Amino acid sequence: MAIGLVAGYSLTRDSGPTTDRPLTAPDPVVPVSSAAGLNASIIPSRPTAAQTSAPATDQETQRVLQAIPSNAEWSTRYEWLRGLPPGDLPILVLGLCADSGPAGLPHEKLNLLRNALDQWWLKDSEGLLSWSRGLPTDGVKRFLVTEVLSRHLLEEDPRRAAAYAQAYAEEDAGWDGSEFQDATLVLQIDEAWKNPNITPAEMLDLYSRLSRGNSVHSRLVGAYPPSFDFRAFLEGLRALNVKDGRNPTSLPSDALRQWATIDPQGAAEWLLGARTSSGGHMGRLPFADWENIADAVAAKNGPQAYYEWAAQILTQSPRSWAKAIIAESKDGELAGIMACIQDPALRDRLLVEHAGDYHYSGGSIADRLALISSPELRLRAIANNPHYFHQWARIAGQDAGVLGKLGLTPDQVAEALSNTPTE
Repeated sequence: MAIGLVAGYSLTRDSGPTTDRPLTAPDPVVPVSSAAGLNASIIPSRPTAAQTSAPATDQETQRVLQAIPSNAEWSTRYEWLRGLPPGDLPILVLGLCADSGPAGLPHEKLNLLRNALDQWWLKDSEGLLSWSRGLPTDGVKRFLVTEVLSRHLLEEDPRRAAAYAQAYAEEDAGWDGSEFQDATLVLQIDEAWKNPNITPAEMLDLYSRLSRGNSVHSRLVGAYPPSFDFRAFLEGLRALNVKDGRNPTSLPSDALRQWATIDPQGAAEWLLGARTSSGGHMGRLPFADWENIADAVAAKNGPQAYYEWAAQILTQSPRSWAKAIIAESKDGELAGIMACIQDPALRDRLLVEHAGDYHYSGGSIADRLALISSPELRLRAIANNPHYFHQWARIAGQDAGVLGKLGLTPDQVAEALSNTPTE
């Protein structure tokens, strides 16, 4: 999970080991006991003066820092860290932060700091939580609290992490704990989905409380309540996004697919209508694409049934709806759909008109052009979509075999693009 801007430090959590070189696998983590809810009993109390050891002297700090093995000896450094006495861990952590703060640490020292916190958590998680809570409020504490919560407690016990974050946020107004409050809301959302009588309005209220940004995490709901009004729910989520152009930090990634399994026509009409009636990207809802509908219908009724159904939509619906189907279909699926359209002139019109509407990253432009019936119409498609085809032409022009299969030559393609801008 990404760590946001904390106390002026722009830091990103590593997804793997906190070193560039392989380390010996750590001992198994002993889980923190799960809490029943958010309450003071699951938050480590702030240490009293009698419980808090005196700050390390400069001599003690230098003793620990000077004992660190060199950067080149990663395995030796890790073994040294594992064998470090518990009393030396806080000295090492604060010693590394002393000169320039966590934001100023070079990469190798930041990795060492994180590995030290990891080892401390394995050896004494409660001690680390209590120690971090007792630190003086400053940027170092904000960084260390965020590291401990994000890297350990949030994954093991989200409710306890949120309770700890809430208590700390009340002490330090400069700290952003929204990441951890979101974790609690996500748990509430997961529980709410299990209620067979839950309404779209109630679910939208929960999702609207999540912090909003430019990135979003997907979560599978799986079993939705019976007779759930997917249209009202998805339209409500889309309305939230249109309002501010941002997304909740978490969204269900299978809602449209589940709706399409139950009512493919309703799901398709909502998606295609929303695409054409909204203001461009602002109307796009994450995890709501034509691919979700295609996968659901094909899985339930078979690929051929899906091709025939999608072809019927293309031939009988508003022309503006064709863009999403053609642009977001995989190449093989598009070929299957077009084979079910009996009118060759209509097939060509759709393919030429939407030749530049292509967003599926795993396909082939040449294969799509090959679906058009003649070289002349293929050249028209290229000329009508110059911004899309200029780059492709530069690559394809170096391979006469690709153009030859389309009945085209490099000169013909160049001529088709000759009167169009290259951006």
